[in-house]
Amino acid sequence: MGSQTLFYFFVLAAIFFLVSSHDGDGHYTNDWVVRLIGGKDVVDQLAMELDYQNLGELKGFPNTYLMRKNDHPQRSRRNALHLTKRLADDNRD
Repeated sequence: MGSQTLFYFFVLAAIFFLVSSHDGDGHYTNDWVVRLIGGKDVVDQLAMELDYQNLGELKGFPNTYLMRKNDHPQRSRRNALHLTKRLADDNRD
């Protein structure tokens, strides 16, 4: 694994942890960070199919988008592994 690939993996893992993890008060949020190659149209299609809102590409992180699941509680004491798994299992990347 190249150093650049390892760097991107580390950065994305850190972003994922910070955004989709606890909000500081022991709650999980309804925001996910998604890395998807293909541009805004592909991300918008995924968001539409899975009922997410595409909040846009994260500045400084190409092909990395913030998505919100509006029909999921904004804060929850429980994680939503089933939603994370559904995003992770998508084969568009």
